Amino acid sequence: MKKFYSLSGVLCMLLLSQIAFSQGACPGPNPPAVRHVTYIINGQQVCAIYVENMIPNSPVTLFGPNLSLIPTASGASVTTDATGFACYIYPCNQTPVRITTCNIQGCCNALVPAATILPVRLTRFTGQVINDNTVNLDWTSAVELNSNKYVVERSRDGKNFEAIGTVEAAGNSSRAIAYRYSDKPATPGAYFYRLNQVDIDGKSEYSKVVYVNFGKSSGRVTAVFPNPFRNDVQLVGITTGELNSKNVRVFTVTGQQVNYRISGANSISIDDNNPNGVYILRVKDQTYKLVKQ
Repeated sequence: MKKFYSLSGVLCMLLLSQIAFSQGACPGPNPPAVRHVTYIINGQQVCAIYVENMIPNSPVTLFGPNLSLIPTASGASVTTDATGFACYIYPCNQTPVRITTCNIQGCCNALVPAATILPVRLTRFTGQVINDNTVNLDWTSAVELNSNKYVVERSRDGKNFEAIGTVEAAGNSSRAIAYRYSDKPATPGAYFYRLNQVDIDGKSEYSKVVYVNFGKSSGRVTAVFPNPFRNDVQLVGITTGELNSKNVRVFTVTGQQVNYRISGANSISIDDNNPNGVYILRVKDQTYKLVKQ
């Protein structure tokens, strides 16, 4: 099978062979920065390399062992922007070693570090009640790959959601980015929220669901979710004001009390230092079994 290489790839190979990976063409003053990540989107693994401080407006080439060229996953070319930033998504069955930008003056290159596995794109999504009638939804993305927007959805029953607003996404970013959306429901009460993360190509992925209750309460928890859980646990039924250390306690199966923090209007998060396993949640006179994964 014949192999076809782009002009930029051939140029980089020739230059690299001549300058033995010299950094002379890097723009400076900061050295090239590389972040290598993998994570799952809609059941599919994504492998990406982010670069910063490379040659601006220049083609990016990714090399494997022995200077073998690694194409992008889509087959499209990648070019740095005016700041020297680029995102290179490659086939996950390849082994990247070095990433390079080249122009007529030479090449700027950097070694590719081992990949960091990200369990989720969103590292945080919480809801807080402000001034008794406003819900602030805050979330943080660990990484952005061709992201277009976040569609905020709301529900009264946790099953039937409707879109209530949109927040523009960063597009491509290797750094954590914080977002906020403020909602003012017409009437106080209990609401469920989720995010629909929509990419530029139209593909989308839903976030976890958060629960906020700033209406009337029967004083009892009617459900806890998710269970099993990884981070936050949502307490359905009680109001935001009832979520405190006096009413809510967590224990191990042997009866030892466990520290937790209030992570949202109606959610708690058990300390990460505690191991996976079974925990007992007590809300006033109610008891629930929780499983931490």
